[in-house]
Amino acid sequence: MTNNILRAFWISTQEGVLFLKNDWKQSERGLPPVKFTEEGAPRNLQINRIDPFLFAKNSGYFSERNLLTFIMLPNLVPLEESGASKFFLAGTFNHWAPNPKDKEWLLTPELVCGEL
Repeated sequence: MTNNILRAFWISTQEGVLFLKNDWKQSERGLPPVKFTEEGAPRNLQINRIDPFLFAKNSGYFSERNLLTFIMLPNLVPLEESGASKFFLAGTFNHWAPNPKDKEWLLTPELVCGEL
């Protein structure tokens, strides 16, 4: 089993967070593809997926029912007072240069989990 941990940090002596290199899909059963010790997972270890929206606040996206939702919280991004700011999703899938005339990559304001 390959170690899939990208980052890990403690919240308390009893709780921590692991950021995986790849998504741990909802359909996968059991523990994520991670080695915790040479012998495997420690006893009495409880692992749960984080709430998707809480994950998205750190990663910028979440996946639910085979749908990717990208988020950009307004309080983290400077916006023009006129509301004329437009934001586009960019990545290797569109060569990091989405065409501003192409609405396919335009991010639109929506309420997600009660937040804009």
